[in-house]
Amino acid sequence: MRFLSTLLLLPLALQAVATVPGTGTGQGPIVDRDLNTVIITESGFITLSADGLGTVNSSGLIQVDKPSAGATVRAAYLAAASTGFSGYAIPDGCIALDGTGVSWFSSTPSGIFSQNHFANVTAIVAPVLNAAGAGITSLVIDECDTWNIDGSALYVIFDDPATTVFRTAVIAFGAQSTTGDTFAIGFGQPVDMSLNPVIEMGLAISFGYARGTCQTSFVDVNGSRLTSSAGGNDDGEDNNGALITVGGIGDLLANPADPFHEDPCVFDDFTLYDDERYNIAGFVNDGDTGMSATTFNPSNDDNIFVAHLLLDFAAVVGEGAVLTPSDAVNCLCDQHVVTVTLQDNNGNPLVNTGVTIEVIAGPSTGAGASGFTDGGGQFSFTYSSCVEGQDVIVAYFTNSQGMIQYSNLAYKTWQRCTVDAGETAESFTLAQNTPNPFNPATTISFTLPETGAAQVLVHSLAGELVRSIDLGIAARGTHQVVIDGRELASGVYVYTLQSEFGTISRKMVLMK
Repeated sequence: MRFLSTLLLLPLALQAVATVPGTGTGQGPIVDRDLNTVIITESGFITLSADGLGTVNSSGLIQVDKPSAGATVRAAYLAAASTGFSGYAIPDGCIALDGTGVSWFSSTPSGIFSQNHFANVTAIVAPVLNAAGAGITSLVIDECDTWNIDGSALYVIFDDPATTVFRTAVIAFGAQSTTGDTFAIGFGQPVDMSLNPVIEMGLAISFGYARGTCQTSFVDVNGSRLTSSAGGNDDGEDNNGALITVGGIGDLLANPADPFHEDPCVFDDFTLYDDERYNIAGFVNDGDTGMSATTFNPSNDDNIFVAHLLLDFAAVVGEGAVLTPSDAVNCLCDQHVVTVTLQDNNGNPLVNTGVTIEVIAGPSTGAGASGFTDGGGQFSFTYSSCVEGQDVIVAYFTNSQGMIQYSNLAYKTWQRCTVDAGETAESFTLAQNTPNPFNPATTISFTLPETGAAQVLVHSLAGELVRSIDLGIAARGTHQVVIDGRELASGVYVYTLQSEFGTISRKMVLMK
């Protein structure tokens, strides 16, 4: 059993009311809804591709960026928005992706009298993309009504064997509240900014006509302004039925130089000024355990209907659970502690809340524990395995909507650190390299119980031998070797001590 997606389905409290149609003019109805109709959370060694298409023609191309030839589709989602002030609900099958009609599993009215729609399209795109090579693949989108559909946004999450960083991808679908949306993002553990983590955010906005209509949306992160110029239609055309922008393929991971630039009436640079893809790592401080992001459209004319996040660590958005450590390696029979942290929609800890941690795959399948969170919203489970292999662990609880909500998946690898030679781990040891991560060199220390032959090998995660240090006959005691990584690529490597007393392996990270 595997839990690959966490779906949070919240009821819609209000219905939109009619207003006068228009092209980037007029005010929408005041309604109270936000971008939490569906929240998708995926974690692991993954990448995320995002792209948008708006066209007044009956068909066009939307792109997917496959990160490597060996990457496979874990999940794919299509979001679509009807034209602002049209009152149009897009029927099932009206939009076709690569020749297959799309059926919506969630829809919600926006604040500008249009409809936003969301679908799982994994079964459509996986056969095409799994067989494709690395790089850009174009898929055909057909629309049955070219004027009443502003466009679509496609999100594809890949399991990527070439990725060495544990990541979390979040897709939040709904309809921006007219009073603004604030997302509370909880980190699984205090963030280490020395690792230069990726913290990316992108927005999908429909009916974002920028020419002469003075439309903008604002984005604040941790209370500081990121942009005052979100909007436009750089993934579409200057017509109703094609007004859309999606932060993703072709957009730079860079922020507007002037976060308070907000004059879309001056067309000279607006469409290039903000491409709705942002690097928000600069708004996070070392040791932070969470952050907040707020979107707001003062003109009440744009329709922000999707927000995505990609982070280099485990995280949770809004009410939910985050499980840490997300990826760890232990020697057989050692104890391992895994901790779940629960938070509410505002990022506050959920105290005295029942939660379960369970191993759902691997040698320890079925192990787990249930209990109640402490004053910090945390609950821990300690266990061990004397069988080699990788455990997959998940946590879950009942949220405020009465629904079961799952955490990210955590991975624990159990490996043999000694061979039966009558020696203990204290007499035959391999220490963690220091520094780690390193650039350009790192030191590996190990201890031999008696004089004997020994060598240190370094492999890439793909199994390629990149360093071999033959120590010949080494004396009993502690030894050190230095690994020079100047000719190696950034990434995770496995270093192994081989001797007649046993074999031990550990991971290290080269970060340039």
